[in-house]
Amino acid sequence: MLVDRGLLERADGGWKLEPIGELPVPDSVLGIIAARLDAVPLEDKAVIQDASVVGKVFWPGAVACVAERGKWAIEEALLRLEQRQLVRRRHDSSLSGDSEWVFEHALIRDVAYRTIVRPQRAQKHRRAAEWLSSLPGGRRDRADTIAHHYVTALENAKASGQMDAGLRPAAAEALRAAAEHASSVHSHVSAARLWSQALELCSADDRRRARWLLALGKSLALADEPAAPTLDEAASELLAAGDLIGAAEAESMSAWLLSLAGKPERARERDRRAFELARKAAPSPTKALILSSSGAHAVFVRGRRDEALAHLEEALTIAESLGLREIEAEALQFIGMARLDAGEEQGVRDIERALATAVDLNSPVALSCYGNLADMRRYFGDLRESAALHVDGERAAERFAIPVQVRRFRAEQACDLYYSGDWDEALAHVEEYLDAVKTRSPHRGIGEARVHRGRIRLARGDGRGAIEDAEAALEFARTTAEPFNLFPALAFHARALAAAAPERAEESAEELLTGLVAGQPFWGAWILPDVVGCMGGEGRLASLRRTLAGATPHSRWYDAVVATLEGDFARAADLYAAIGSRPDEAVARLRAAEHALATDDAGEAQAQLTRAQAFFDRVGAHALLRDAKALASA
Repeated sequence: MLVDRGLLERADGGWKLEPIGELPVPDSVLGIIAARLDAVPLEDKAVIQDASVVGKVFWPGAVACVAERGKWAIEEALLRLEQRQLVRRRHDSSLSGDSEWVFEHALIRDVAYRTIVRPQRAQKHRRAAEWLSSLPGGRRDRADTIAHHYVTALENAKASGQMDAGLRPAAAEALRAAAEHASSVHSHVSAARLWSQALELCSADDRRRARWLLALGKSLALADEPAAPTLDEAASELLAAGDLIGAAEAESMSAWLLSLAGKPERARERDRRAFELARKAAPSPTKALILSSSGAHAVFVRGRRDEALAHLEEALTIAESLGLREIEAEALQFIGMARLDAGEEQGVRDIERALATAVDLNSPVALSCYGNLADMRRYFGDLRESAALHVDGERAAERFAIPVQVRRFRAEQACDLYYSGDWDEALAHVEEYLDAVKTRSPHRGIGEARVHRGRIRLARGDGRGAIEDAEAALEFARTTAEPFNLFPALAFHARALAAAAPERAEESAEELLTGLVAGQPFWGAWILPDVVGCMGGEGRLASLRRTLAGATPHSRWYDAVVATLEGDFARAADLYAAIGSRPDEAVARLRAAEHALATDDAGEAQAQLTRAQAFFDRVGAHALLRDAKALASA
């Protein structure tokens, strides 16, 4: 500051201070900077003010536009400001054909900006936005900055009472572009904020409002924020405006949210509305998505599989004809699910192809593909591959910044950790998931999470906690009525209540057997070990065996269960080991030890018992460990 004012000069290899009375030392750092700027000639001070409008980084061309001066004059002024160590030229520039400059410190820019009066700020920010918009190429990448300048211009114009009629629509349009860019890079929280700002600038009769509401609703949904009221409002306004396909898209998005929340019947109701609105529309990406969604949510409804397949195949036809590979993958995975439900084992190949396509496209569709394929691997009896898919799915969900999907994959990893014997970590995943569900929004994985926690509680001797989880899982499963929820819940309910309430346990076992015989037992394959021991009665066991013998697609779980039914517990244990289920293997080895002891094969009994005890001891399965120790004493 003293140098700027000519009070301190170099002399004889050192410094010379001019004789003055009291040094003009400001009270703060900001005061020092302000004092330094006051010493800058007015012409150069105006340049640094205009540069502060452009941003932390600026270019002579931009400053010239803001200042409405020639670029050469700006460059000369910047060189003088550089000598004063207020700004600095960078070696490289992100803008072709123009040099790039920065402030020596962010506070210098802040102080320079504060010295501009509000009416001037409005005009200058608008010019900065116009300059950025005029640059060739890459306008989409600068959308956030353009929107910032227009919004700031609008705020300052309002505050100074000097509104320009064209500023409001320009700001709204800039916010729209910025919101679309944020969505394209999966920044859903930012997109929702930008859409909300854009809507604030929309009048009630603005034709863009309904579509922007739809975009806001979608961004809120993906950001895991309350979206239902916004989507409902969008559907109503789009319908009133005669935009049937837009209203259908809003209904379809609401269906997706309801499905995620474990409310499939309400989801199907929204799907039906969406389908009716879009039924007569020409083939389009939106129509294909609506058909795919309605088909996916109806696949497991008894008597509606053919209808679901028809919707999915129409979606696939539209996607293929329009070259929509992303939607093709979306529809194909659910076609695979429908084929598996019909007993066609090759349906899993459709899901594999869908996942490969989605990954190749770097599409969020990969998330549902990862989840569905992981489930199928588990149902077929390949727990290690299922676990690997859950990890890949979580990484992809984080990359696409969709919190509800991140939680979903972390919850599903509780299943993998249960089977691998990492029970404390499994419980941590379940607790984290259930806490998030309680504080944020319901989710369709809540029943299965309760089953896995209940299994651990039961094995560790917490019968009351296990029954609590069993009751909650069954209550949730009944609200969905979907076999992949209901079969596991019934099986664990029968197991958890076998000692405390045998009559109720028997009722659940009977209901499960009826469902397996009448439906697709594949959806309950992984839970069958829980119920074999409490099925009771030769007639039921024979019925279960017949059902599994003729069931397609075939699962390795069936082989292990049949071995148990035949009393070949050692073989069952080996089959569970191949599947990757350490808990079921250990229980089967305990049973094998009992069988060997009953046949006076003490060596085999000891060998099987040692392996079972080692697992029970490692996971803290105190109830099962007591049984093992009692057997060892015998």
